[in-house]
Amino acid sequence: MGSILALFLALSAAAAALEDPRPLAERAAAKLEIQDYRGAVRQADEALALNPADAAALYYRAVAHNILGDYAAAAADASRGLEVAPADASLRDARAWAYNHLGRYDEAVADAHHALEADPEDAYALGNRAYARERIGDYAGMLEDYRTAAAKSPRFEPAYRDAARRHGAQAAAAERGPARRRPRSLAAILLLSLAGGLLLALDVLQATAGRRAARLTPE
Repeated sequence: MGSILALFLALSAAAAALEDPRPLAERAAAKLEIQDYRGAVRQADEALALNPADAAALYYRAVAHNILGDYAAAAADASRGLEVAPADASLRDARAWAYNHLGRYDEAVADAHHALEADPEDAYALGNRAYARERIGDYAGMLEDYRTAAAKSPRFEPAYRDAARRHGAQAAAAERGPARRRPRSLAAILLLSLAGGLLLALDVLQATAGRRAARLTPE
């Protein structure tokens, strides 16, 4: 029965592909862009029915699960993707965000380290690591990660200021001048940027979806 269902899903996905020339993983990315997160999961499911090792589809489904609050599923998808593309920073970011929300802070820090090894400019990895470090009481490390993330991406500047205020480091916040807007938590910043860590900003997702899918395709 299970094999019949799998065949039906594969045939349905193939028929849908004939109607829409875009790769299925790219369609999952497009669903994320319009904030149709359950639709993104469905599109990724179709892509994975055809190719269970599609790391791009696993990444986009992990992002959708993170936004929907299903962190265990997000971590599982990112882990499967990393079996195919172990050096991909975005998959590390997606899993680190999920681990943070599962209370697995040491593992989130480890994923952030690996993401930064793959991409030293990954501000979302720094944000994930800062989030985890705050939870385990490493406030100095947290502030340094936020400071570095803010230097790489202005969207982390409010998180840096907020963290500095909460932990009494007024001088660190003052170095960057007066706040220009109400601070937001890291969670709010990352959710506005497709949930963390990693993850791609809405305004660039569609443009980079094809390139990302190509980069994640195994040789």
